[in-house]
Amino acid sequence: MLKIGRYFASLLLFLSMSSVLVSNSYGKGYKGFKLLNPDECSQLDKKVVSQLPVEWHKYADFVKICKLKEKGNTDAKVSIISIWINDYYDTTVPTGAPHIWENFPLTLIVDSNLHIIGKLPEIYPMNDITSPDVYYGKWKSGIPTEIRIDVNNPAVEGDYYYSPLIWDIKSLNYKMKSKEVTYGRRPK
Repeated sequence: MLKIGRYFASLLLFLSMSSVLVSNSYGKGYKGFKLLNPDECSQLDKKVVSQLPVEWHKYADFVKICKLKEKGNTDAKVSIISIWINDYYDTTVPTGAPHIWENFPLTLIVDSNLHIIGKLPEIYPMNDITSPDVYYGKWKSGIPTEIRIDVNNPAVEGDYYYSPLIWDIKSLNYKMKSKEVTYGRRPK
């Protein structure tokens, strides 16, 4: 009887460890792409924010920059600049008070000289109730040539994604074929 108990205990341990390994190996993500981590973004200096378009100036205390770095590289040729909306509302609206959604500027894609080279179709890392995941990859000369935006949406219509933003070498900008959304999960 004791051997059977050990057998089942070993089997349960094996199954639980297998499910952890499988969930980690088949989790979110795309081969060759990195998921942008909002914890790796840093506050953008107010002097730099003042050089952005005027609609950004009001939010200077809540603007962060996120560097899109290639694995093993410390420098980034491309970054995104965005307003941390939750921080803004947490600071400017009293707890429990309703707030009116503002017309925030969309997240910018910039080069290493902070020239605007594109815009995300959603505000990162949070846009009202949705939260976009930003994946970047397909590197050429230190530049991610493709940026994918998958949006987590708790509303009835559910999750959706956009056409990828593709680096256009001729115009030195990121372009998206269509801004239409596709509901569901992006095929792997």
